[in-house]
Amino acid sequence: MGKMTKAERTELVRLLRARFKMLRADVTAREAELIAELDEQIDADFAAGQKVFDDAMFELRLAVDEANRKANDIGRRLWGERWPTKTDQDIVRAQPIPNPGVEERRRRKSAGSSEIESRVKKALMELNRQEITLLTELTVGALETAEAKGFFDRLPSVTELVPAYRMREIGGLS
Repeated sequence: MGKMTKAERTELVRLLRARFKMLRADVTAREAELIAELDEQIDADFAAGQKVFDDAMFELRLAVDEANRKANDIGRRLWGERWPTKTDQDIVRAQPIPNPGVEERRRRKSAGSSEIESRVKKALMELNRQEITLLTELTVGALETAEAKGFFDRLPSVTELVPAYRMREIGGLS
């Protein structure tokens, strides 16, 4: 098998970049799909509880309306024509009642979204790593001189950039 030509390398670089750009877009689209699936799953998991809560709030609203009708009847009996007739008065008011499932829904949404975001970041990082690896292989294969080939050896490693810590180096802990 012969060496790759410069034209082939150039075309491969162009195709690789386009393919990895598309892969990144696919990962981003998948993130949106996963968030939508998470929302659907949370809605399904809490549907029964939400129905119970909504039914209870409906019954409460009916009870408050009935209490207001009775209170307005009493007001008309006591004050006669002096009682406002255009609209009934809102004498009885229900305190807002928090839905007990809302906090758990928020917690699950936050945890699920964080997990999806983490997975997407890892996927994008892996795509970047793969793209750089493939582009490097294409480029290094085209290098002819020892000096050019040794250029990449001068790049520091991750462990050189971020060395392991020793307890005594961190605030004198041992």
